[in-house]
Amino acid sequence: MPKQTITLISPHPVDECRRRLKENVSSAWITIFSDKKLAGSVYANSFEIRKKIDYQNSFQIFLFGTFQSDQNGTIISGKFDRRPSLKLFKYLWVGFLTLIEIVAGIPALIFIIKNGIRNSGDALMAFFVPTFLILLGIVLLFVVPKLADDEPEFIKNFLMQLLDAQEAGSQFLVNSTSFNN
Repeated sequence: MPKQTITLISPHPVDECRRRLKENVSSAWITIFSDKKLAGSVYANSFEIRKKIDYQNSFQIFLFGTFQSDQNGTIISGKFDRRPSLKLFKYLWVGFLTLIEIVAGIPALIFIIKNGIRNSGDALMAFFVPTFLILLGIVLLFVVPKLADDEPEFIKNFLMQLLDAQEAGSQFLVNSTSFNN
């Protein structure tokens, strides 16, 4: 996902923007019993929020933002991104399984080729299980993130309405679908 940044200008002071956002954001962890549209955390000068959903999606997009006082009210700026731990996980997942494939899968494939499929029960497992998990990981990395494609636009529109804000110099890309971080 290319970096998506947004800048909004609200006519309200920082304290009012923070208060309104806190009232409309449920706790980051306990969202199932909330009727609020956003989940996350709001701090003194910053926030991290996401669209509230009723299922687990580790690939969900967050808005990591800040409040900054301005002569005309408040500047709300931020970056849409996924959790930093997800970036590390995707490399560890594919890297670990690739290592297993090299250590166990390739020798198993050579064994299968030399001895035939009928005499290669364990070798088949040693080759196909890591191969399947690598393919599953690739599908998860490129298909599941598409479930969150509408979230930046939803969050932006919600904030604009909640804070009576207008966009100001945003490089907002609504339909980005790649996952290249």
